[in-house]
Amino acid sequence: ADMNAMWNSGENTAEMLPVIAKDSGMDETSTAETLATFVFPSVEDQLSDKWLGGGSQAFMQGVANVFVEAGSIDSARDSYDAAVDVTALTEAQGM
Repeated sequence: ADMNAMWNSGENTAEMLPVIAKDSGMDETSTAETLATFVFPSVEDQLSDKWLGGGSQAFMQGVANVFVEAGSIDSARDSYDAAVDVTALTEAQGM
């Protein structure tokens, strides 16, 4: 979470970009272009209703329903809540 916040601040881009480029096997220019509009959601945002607090599960339900309607799968789950485990993220929230 700290590194994500560090990137989001914009104050450490010059320091972080060479490391990200090297680790991804890209040159710095391509990496900078790829990440130009990239933002890491905060832990709080990730745990919100929009994301892992319900939004992701609703999205999975919608996708499953499309597959059912298309005949690709026989049935969808009643709920996809159990498909998302926020335990580690919740623990990281306090770090």
